[in-house]
Amino acid sequence: MTSLGFPRLPRQGRQLKYERLNDEPPRLRPRKAPKKEVALALFLFTCGILFILTGLNVFWTENFFDSVPFTMLGCICFIPGAYHTYICYHVWRGTEGFSWTMIPNMD
Repeated sequence: MTSLGFPRLPRQGRQLKYERLNDEPPRLRPRKAPKKEVALALFLFTCGILFILTGLNVFWTENFFDSVPFTMLGCICFIPGAYHTYICYHVWRGTEGFSWTMIPNMD
């Protein structure tokens, strides 16, 4: 400070203490792919397809009532598996608006 109370101007070659104060912060690392959740999504998707196909096969060869358990189990597995596999695919592609945080944690 000068004797009049004004701050001193920095000299050339001398760096200010907070010269990078208004710079953008460094980007945070993106979240890693949750391996267990991705594996579970793919497993449910695959099992759902297999149970639905088994239910259709039983429907065409046997009767409707014998195919209902396979078809219902296939739907229960397929719906969440397909949804989370869809999210994983778009995150892997880098589609804007999709991130690994959209998949629930199992920890």
